[in-house]
Amino acid sequence: MKLIKRHGLHIIADFYKCDFSFFKGKSKKQIKMIFSQIISDNNLHELGNFYYFFSGVESFTAVVSLAESHITVHTWPEDEYVSIDIFICNYSSDQSKNAKNILKKIVEIFSPGKIKKLLIKR
Repeated sequence: MKLIKRHGLHIIADFYKCDFSFFKGKSKKQIKMIFSQIISDNNLHELGNFYYFFSGVESFTAVVSLAESHITVHTWPEDEYVSIDIFICNYSSDQSKNAKNILKKIVEIFSPGKIKKLLIKR
């Protein structure tokens, strides 16, 4: 029997009853740097990013391309809701721990009252 090689971990998460106060007083540039730091702290490599801020800094869409795949963050402060998509590939080693650490850090930022998540080994 041939072993199936896993290529990465894909985390899809929905955050409900989020607290957006973390963003008060921060600039758009600071918010971008926070996410870049989370990526760097997990030894991943950011290739580029796109952020679109709708109104103020609390409502935004972020798409971050990584050498190891991608992270997206979509916020709806008016609904206290955030959707997250994290896919980290196992290029040279198992990156599952890093994907979970990134989710943990994003949870710390938004402090959701409820989280629904799906972890898919791909």
